[in-house]
Amino acid sequence: MSLKKIDFHQLPYREMERLRQFRRDLIKAIPIGLLSLPPFANYLIFLLMYLFPRQLLIRHFWTPKQQFEFLNIYHGMRREVYPEIIDGLEQVTRFVADQQLRDQMQELCTKVQSGSHPEVAKLLAVRSLFAGHPLGLQRLRIWQVKALSRVLFLTPHLPIILLRYRLRSHMLELQHLDRAMLKLGVSELSEEEVKMACYIRGLNSTHLNPSECQKWLKQWAQLSCELKGKTGRAQPAGLPLAGSSSCVRCRSRRADLRQCTQDRENQSCSSMSHRLIHFKTNGDSGLSEWQPYRCPQ
Repeated sequence: MSLKKIDFHQLPYREMERLRQFRRDLIKAIPIGLLSLPPFANYLIFLLMYLFPRQLLIRHFWTPKQQFEFLNIYHGMRREVYPEIIDGLEQVTRFVADQQLRDQMQELCTKVQSGSHPEVAKLLAVRSLFAGHPLGLQRLRIWQVKALSRVLFLTPHLPIILLRYRLRSHMLELQHLDRAMLKLGVSELSEEEVKMACYIRGLNSTHLNPSECQKWLKQWAQLSCELKGKTGRAQPAGLPLAGSSSCVRCRSRRADLRQCTQDRENQSCSSMSHRLIHFKTNGDSGLSEWQPYRCPQ
C-alpha cells in the first residue's frame, strides 16, 4: 500500500475488510507469541488455547459451534451497555437549549426504552446534536466514551485522549467500509460476508437468515451514506444504493482529502446516531429485536 501510495479507504471492500480483521487478529496473536518464547512455554500456551479458545484463539480457528456460541456471548456483552447509554442520552438531552430538538431527542429515548424502533427520519432530524454540543465526540463525558468503546469492543481501560482517538478511528473505518460496500453492492457479498458485516455494525446476525441480514445491511449502508454526505445534508432516500457518486467514491486525490477532513469533523454524528438504531433494553436478540428500517420517502 505504501509503495503504490494507496490509503486504507481507497481499497476495495473485501481487501479493506481483510485488512481490518488482520489488524485485530494481530493484536490478539502478538501477546500469545511473546508468551511462547521461553523454553517449553509453548506447551502451556497450547493448553491455555484449548481451555480458553474464545479469549486466545482468533476467529478463524473457532469451530462453527464455537463461532455461534462466542458471537452470542460477545453480543450479550455489548447489549448490557445499551441501557446505560440511553439513560445517559436522556440526562444530557435535558440541557439542550433548542426546545424542539430536546423534545425530539427525549421522544426517541422514550421509544427505544419502551422497545419501539425509531424512524430514520427522526434520527436524521436530531443529527445536529451529535456534531457539537452536547453530544459531539469531543464533548462526551468520560463514562460515555467508555460505554461507547465497550459497545464497539474497544478496551475502555485507556486514557481519555486515546479512547476518543480509537473511537473516532473505528467509526471512520466503519464509514469507509460502508462506502466501499455500497460501491461493490450488498448483493455481491456472500452469505458469510453479509452476516459478519451485520454483526460488526451491531446486529446479532447469528439468529437471522441471509436475506434478512442483506435487507438490514442495505438500509444501514444507505442511512450511513445519508448521515455522512459531503454537504452535511441527508441525501434523497429514493436514490439507488449504488447511486450518488459523491457518497460512494472520490473522483480524485484532492476529493479524498476533503472527504477525510469532513469525516473527522462530523465523526460523532454517525457514531451516536447509529447506536440509537440498536439500543433496546428488553427482548431477545432475534428478528423481533432487529426490525429493518424503511428509509424516508
